[in-house]
Amino acid sequence: MLTLKIPEVVVGHNIRSIRYAHDNQMSIIVNSKFKLHSYECAEAEAAKKVWTLSMRGLVPFSKPPNTITLNDELIIHHSRTKTKIACSKVHLFSLENVSTHTLENEVEYYRVIDWFDVYGSSENLKGSYQTQGPLMNDKIYRIHTFPTRRIDQKNNKRDMLVEQHLSGEDLQNLDYSDTSIRQKLQKLLLNQGIEVELALWKRDVYPIEKDFYHVVELSS
Repeated sequence: MLTLKIPEVVVGHNIRSIRYAHDNQMSIIVNSKFKLHSYECAEAEAAKKVWTLSMRGLVPFSKPPNTITLNDELIIHHSRTKTKIACSKVHLFSLENVSTHTLENEVEYYRVIDWFDVYGSSENLKGSYQTQGPLMNDKIYRIHTFPTRRIDQKNNKRDMLVEQHLSGEDLQNLDYSDTSIRQKLQKLLLNQGIEVELALWKRDVYPIEKDFYHVVELSS
C-alpha cells in the first residue's frame, strides 16, 4: 500500500469543498464526479479552481476513488491500488463513497435532469423558460436550451433540458417521469407557436446530500 504524507486534506466534490480547498491552499480528494454542467456558472469556477490546485500539486488523484475508508486511518481505494493518506485532519464536505463508522449524512433531494434532442426549427428557442404554469409541475427547477452538440458544424440549432428536484418517492411517480416531462414540454412549446419534436437523449439522477462539514482528526 502506498503512503502519501499530507498535513490536512479536503474530501468533497461540491463547489463549497472546492472553494475551501482553493482558498486555504489544501489538497483535495474529489470523492465523486461533479454534479455540475456547462450551463451553470459554478461548473466553470469548479473546473478552474481544481485545475489551479492540480497545477500546484494539491490534487493527488486524477479520478474519484471507488471508495474512501475513514476510521482510524484515511485509505483511498482505486481499482488496483490502495493509498494511505498520512494526515492530521480531514475536512469532510461529503460522505458519498466514504465508509466511516461514526458519521452519517442524508440525501436532501435527487437532482434529475432530462436531456432532449430537438428536431425541427429549434433556432427560435430562447435560453430559459418559466418553470411555473398549468403545463408544468411544482418540482421543475429549470428549463433551459443550449447549442446542440449533435451536428459537427456551425449552426443555430438548440437542444433542451428540464431539471427537477425530486424525493426518493417522486422518482417512482409517473407524473415526474421523462415521458411526462417530454409531453409537458412539447405542449409548452406548442402554446408558444414552436412546433418541434423532442426525443429523450438521457436522464441523469444525482443524489444531493444535505449541507455537511465535519473535521476528523487523525493521529497520522
